[in-house]
Amino acid sequence: MPSKYSSIRKEFFRNHVIQWLFAFAFLLHIILWAGCTWFFHKEGVPVALRFNVYLGVDPTSISPWYSPYEIPVAAFIFLVMQMILAWRFFREKDRIMAHLMVLCGGMVQIAALIALVSVILGNR
Repeated sequence: MPSKYSSIRKEFFRNHVIQWLFAFAFLLHIILWAGCTWFFHKEGVPVALRFNVYLGVDPTSISPWYSPYEIPVAAFIFLVMQMILAWRFFREKDRIMAHLMVLCGGMVQIAALIALVSVILGNR
């Protein structure tokens, strides 16, 4: 006998709004990882994480080459948390809140992409 949650799980993953929003967020996340691996793969090369227009590179923000990889890791953690919350809201029949949680997951990916592009442009 199927459980109550298995039918809700099927309905959750068949919802077109959730599918499109999650696909958009996941695509942005793949772009984040691709950007990190494309620009920050040389070991031993320091990376500046902050740049000031008037003063240039902030010397206290010089970090190892793997520091920009924290951006996609944090974005992935937020995406997973928001998908879990979306599932819980969907399970409680609050569909609009579930859609908003998945939308916010995409917005976090956009913010992380902006942060990564800023770090990339500051290190060119």
